[in-house]
Amino acid sequence: MIYFGEGDYSASKILAEADKEPRPLGAILEHVFGNTLVVAYIMRLKVQVKLSLVHLYTPRDTEQEIYDEGKAFIEKMLLHKTVGVKLARVDDNNGNLVGRVHFPQGEIAAEILKRGLAKLSTPKDSDFDAQYYRELKQA
Repeated sequence: MIYFGEGDYSASKILAEADKEPRPLGAILEHVFGNTLVVAYIMRLKVQVKLSLVHLYTPRDTEQEIYDEGKAFIEKMLLHKTVGVKLARVDDNNGNLVGRVHFPQGEIAAEILKRGLAKLSTPKDSDFDAQYYRELKQA
């Protein structure tokens, strides 16, 4: 098993391997850092990744109460549960993987947006999923 931050960990290699699978990869959500950042263990790849939710961000001036509520919401819904993970890219700023988290009721990102626990960010690259972005905009 490889953990993020270890010597053998390579986000770009993990992304390349995950791209071979068209469907979301089965994963267990192991830790929630906040309302847009989680740790998941991807079972097929036997790797633990730090994952930023695609198209979401939390403004720096957000009150601590919103962070705490978002973290608690994700923990209640998904912590230690099996989810689907679809990786999109590697974040140039911090090396984290960026992607989507699917669960039986839908997308966690849409639920976070509906509750006002994060903001929708403008895509930074031209190779993004425009349909998914539109769905999030309507959330």
